[in-house]
Amino acid sequence: MKAFDRGALVRSALIVTRATGITYLAGLIISTVTARSLGPEDFGRYSYVVWLSGVVVICCTNGLTTTGIKFIAECLGREDALSAARVYHLLRRYFLISVVVVLAGLLVALPFVEPAGWRGSLLLLAVVVLLSGLPKGLYLLHSSVGKGYGNFSVEANTTNLSGVLGVMATLVLAATGQPLEVYLLLFVLLGFCHAVLALWLIRRAGIRASSGLVEPAMVGRLNVHLAWTMVLVLLAMVSNRTVETYLLNRTAGAEAVGYFIIAATLVRGGADMLVSGLTAVLLPAMAHSYGQGGHERVNPILANSVRYFSFFGLLLAGVGFLCSDLVVGLMYGPKYAAVGGVLKVMMLMAGLTLSEGAFNAVLITTDNQRLRVVLTTLAVAVAVGLAFALVPRFGLAGAVAGHVASRVVMFATVVVITLRTTGMRLPWGLLGRQFAAAGVAAACAATMIALVHGAWMGLAAAIVYALVLLVCSMAFKAWREQDLAMLGTLAQRYPRIGMALAWAGLR
Repeated sequence: MKAFDRGALVRSALIVTRATGITYLAGLIISTVTARSLGPEDFGRYSYVVWLSGVVVICCTNGLTTTGIKFIAECLGREDALSAARVYHLLRRYFLISVVVVLAGLLVALPFVEPAGWRGSLLLLAVVVLLSGLPKGLYLLHSSVGKGYGNFSVEANTTNLSGVLGVMATLVLAATGQPLEVYLLLFVLLGFCHAVLALWLIRRAGIRASSGLVEPAMVGRLNVHLAWTMVLVLLAMVSNRTVETYLLNRTAGAEAVGYFIIAATLVRGGADMLVSGLTAVLLPAMAHSYGQGGHERVNPILANSVRYFSFFGLLLAGVGFLCSDLVVGLMYGPKYAAVGGVLKVMMLMAGLTLSEGAFNAVLITTDNQRLRVVLTTLAVAVAVGLAFALVPRFGLAGAVAGHVASRVVMFATVVVITLRTTGMRLPWGLLGRQFAAAGVAAACAATMIALVHGAWMGLAAAIVYALVLLVCSMAFKAWREQDLAMLGTLAQRYPRIGMALAWAGLR
């Protein structure tokens, strides 16, 4: 399939990266304007409702997105387009079943998850959470099917258009001084916008479901994979700051929830800006290669992706740590100064563990979902235990400490177990050279901050860190010839990238 050629994957990664940049910028504007307009307490309640909606989205899709990408791409790797269309139809059926279960579960759980200081009725809360979460889940299902087909424009165009509309509407609400309930209504409308756009774009791309029966052998594999993925997703949901957010709402109040979610959102946005393109193409590419030739075809993809993830992670850790205070001050103002310290720690941890996505993709591709469930169960146990021990006593600081500890345990365990289980190898020498380059860059940035103090010195140090990291990675020969050749190809196809490379001395 031409959609999975090396050049096509690079182009797809660039499409997603560009779209993520636009979406991230739109999200930052919406978050900043909303936070300044509502104030810390109401923004904390707004953030908590958005988080509840995200939980609904996860429960509705519950692994269908990952399973869809894997099996559709695998079918296309065997040049079996009919089976791919039938898998799409089967996933839609499963999604409708999930919606019914989630609806019943939320109605039961609603009295126990009410935001701190909520002034509206539980009925209003249920309507907002459901009517924002269900359409977003439908969007994720269709965009994932598109990825399985090698079409990444469904997600990119949907998020871009929705983001622009969201920014315009949010600015209007802020200018007219609207209350919390109106902002939540806008959040619901944007959820519907995602669903409608994704459905229209996937039909426009010619991707159709077929109601025929999927071959029994594949259904068996798909159901086993989905069952383990469902367990895995629900476990991951608990370990992904969920318990900390819930306990902060119950014990520390709405402001602490807002601070924690702001930091988490900025971290996720920064990571997505750097590796969203790579993340988007990684699983379909691995699944396609696995369908063609098994483990031997997947190992080179793992080795390369870990190198790329590691470099971008080091970039995120350094730049994010150095710019945290300035970014929070400029975007959210002095009322949100407490977010700066939280953001520094979470940025550093996110960067150092960014390559975990590559190892998870390998386990998904090689049908090791059961192993992923075991690993995630361990992470959940650590996260829940630390959250209950630390958050009620130390509040926001306890939530951050618990999150960091659970991330360290999960990352180390995933790396070790994945390599031992699959027998795959990593380019340790090249990775070591990346970390050596990061050490030199960090020393330069630290020297600048020690010698000169000022609000903007963090930004200057971050720029120096990024440049020194890039130059030293080249000087220390942390890259392979194929990486440089790919940069040359991109420079020819995209002149702006060529200009940036020439300016950095890489061409």
